Amino acid sequence: MILNLTVKDHNLKGTQTLCAALVLLFAITTLSAQEKDALKFYGDLRLRFEKDYSVTGKEARDRTRYRFRFGLVHKRGDNIEVGARIRTGNPTDQQSPHQNFGGDFGSKPLNFDKIYFKYKFESGWFWIGKNSFPFWKQNEMFWDDDVTPEGVSASYSAKDFAGEGSKLTLTGGQFIIDHFNEGLFESTISAAQVSLNKKSDAVDITAATGIYLFNNEVRDSVSYNALNGMDHKIFVASAQVKFNLSSDVLMTLGADFMRNFEDPTVAGFEGETNGFVAQVSVKPGKWTLAAYYANIQKFAVVPNFAQDDWWRFGSGHTNSSDLKGFEIRVAYQLARKMNLVARHYVTEEIVGSKDANRFRLDFNIKY
Repeated sequence: MILNLTVKDHNLKGTQTLCAALVLLFAITTLSAQEKDALKFYGDLRLRFEKDYSVTGKEARDRTRYRFRFGLVHKRGDNIEVGARIRTGNPTDQQSPHQNFGGDFGSKPLNFDKIYFKYKFESGWFWIGKNSFPFWKQNEMFWDDDVTPEGVSASYSAKDFAGEGSKLTLTGGQFIIDHFNEGLFESTISAAQVSLNKKSDAVDITAATGIYLFNNEVRDSVSYNALNGMDHKIFVASAQVKFNLSSDVLMTLGADFMRNFEDPTVAGFEGETNGFVAQVSVKPGKWTLAAYYANIQKFAVVPNFAQDDWWRFGSGHTNSSDLKGFEIRVAYQLARKMNLVARHYVTEEIVGSKDANRFRLDFNIKY
């Protein structure tokens, strides 16, 4: 669920926006100097050109898009943190904050995608609210970066667990996807992950295993929810190795394996419960060159929460699986916190005969 700031009445919307800005301005001006130092603002802007072509059964399509995000974090001492963030995007699409240019110059929606309280202690943290995915990952094939779960999460780390320069991290979470029948039933995620990191001057190694239990208590009493009326028990194992080839060249190798131990046995997709991802990247100076291979069977992931980048078929939240293909990525750092990223995707269905090509060029700037 994404909290939507837009309303249909334009006068009311303008009044609400002005009131919110005045309240925020007043709150900031009344802070002490020390409190102002504890309040941090951040954000980013993305401008995108996207081209879909050679897509089975569809005309070629060009889109110009943008994304804007703005957040704040207030820290009280060394332990307490409160944060919030707003973003552009359709409030019913948790996977994409992007908006198309056009729409008769109409106004665009803003939504909260982060509202949380976080407490840090010497060896870990916990948070409650709506926040970033708390588990270690190296790509978006299992979980999209734009999907911010709602619930509670906690983590504990033990330094030098496997020798000097190592760290063992245990992370868990309980998240609510949706309520039904006034809270009598819930769709939830129960998740736990163990990760181990080992660093030296020449190499940085991370390995992680996790289990994600997607529980759908309501089957046929509602027409739709994010789990499509299904339970999922997904095991994810990941490994990543970073090499310092020289003072300004970093090479990264990574792999992920996914297995859903719940097989919905949908006709035509029996046993389609595994996923595999391999990736390699090299960063010489300001450049980044990367390649990804993915083979994601129908039920290896939950499509409503996995990546929505690779192809065009339908909407992203219903077509993030049953695909295999490649991504080639080239990025160049223009300045501090500013870059250009070009990506090309070549994909096809695992069960079926559709295929697709997509090119993207992004300009990103953070502040």
